[in-house]
Amino acid sequence: MAFALKEHCDGRFALQSSAMKHLFPSVCALLGDKDEKVVANAIRSINHISYFVYHPEYLSEIEDKRSAALDVYCSLLSDLSSKIKFALEDAAGEIPMELTWKQRNGAKKHAWGSCTTLGMLLSFSNILPFIDVTLNESSLSSLFRCIQLSNIINEKIVAAAIKALVNLPITMWHHLSCKCDSVGRGLATCFDFLYEKKTTASNRDGVESLAHVLLISARRADFCNLFLIQDCVPFSVEYFYQWLVRHNTAPGVLKEIAAAVSSQKVEHILDVSVVHMFLSRTIQQNRRQSSPCKLNVAALSIDEYDEEGDEL
Repeated sequence: MAFALKEHCDGRFALQSSAMKHLFPSVCALLGDKDEKVVANAIRSINHISYFVYHPEYLSEIEDKRSAALDVYCSLLSDLSSKIKFALEDAAGEIPMELTWKQRNGAKKHAWGSCTTLGMLLSFSNILPFIDVTLNESSLSSLFRCIQLSNIINEKIVAAAIKALVNLPITMWHHLSCKCDSVGRGLATCFDFLYEKKTTASNRDGVESLAHVLLISARRADFCNLFLIQDCVPFSVEYFYQWLVRHNTAPGVLKEIAAAVSSQKVEHILDVSVVHMFLSRTIQQNRRQSSPCKLNVAALSIDEYDEEGDEL
């Protein structure tokens, strides 16, 4: 009986998946509709239907980057990111046209829904190897900017962006590490938010959780990016350091930070005292813990990681 029931359920879900895949392109096309409510419903529907299209359980093996399903996926990332960007630019006064109340309200709703749907699409790590890194980078930047502008945009958009980022699989951050500036930009966004922004406890907890994930995913190049983008995403280096101390950050993470602050790429933009601050903490942690990634404490210096051949 149980086996027969399982076969019945599997068959039913297979039929549902097939129907969803057939319906999906038509739903995606509605993102360009002139009716604000139609677009909002399409964004929500894509969030639900995409599971039956891109989840490994339903997506047939991808052979190359010319798959129709991948074409739709890439278009969705771009379109949803654009809707978030439009609402943020309006809130920041960066668009030349003046929106009506109805247009502005619609843009907010679309951005809110787009954050959630974008998070769902980015969570399908099985697709990562087939997508251009720059597309993922652009999508994540739109979510990060929601957090960066949290003081001036709708709270629902901020909460949706944070939830979307927190729920992303760590495999995605590992995949993007050292390939683009997403991990470094994410870290700068987190520590700027935690230091300056007044927010709800749930949002703060979410950003702290995201910071932890990004820290353990980051490598030297990512931490270099963190310090190099301070003009774009300013954050307090002192607060960053204190946060690392307060959370007893693992020696492996400190080792990567020490390598970054000691590199020629970053050394010129940081005060010597800041460099020594991170190096001293790294030495202290490795003396305190018997870590497999223990540094050669006696040999550690500002120049230790300064290797011309390393690429950012």
